[in-house]
Amino acid sequence: MISPLSTDSAGSIAMMIRDPPKQDRMKELKVHVPVKYHLQLHSLKVLEGRQIHSMVQEALDQYFATLKPEGRHDE
Repeated sequence: MISPLSTDSAGSIAMMIRDPPKQDRMKELKVHVPVKYHLQLHSLKVLEGRQIHSMVQEALDQYFATLKPEGRHDE
């Protein structure tokens, strides 16, 4: 929810965001992928009956799980 805070002499309105964005909601992201990956994703969609967005989400979840948090060198 956005609410105006004040206006300046030029009529510009300063805004403040009241509610932080929810991280569990979905956001559309358009990306370009090599044709090879698109064909592989489409093949999996046809063979396994899964949606491409769920396969991409699963792959990204696995990728981000492998990353070390910044500042940690003990692993």
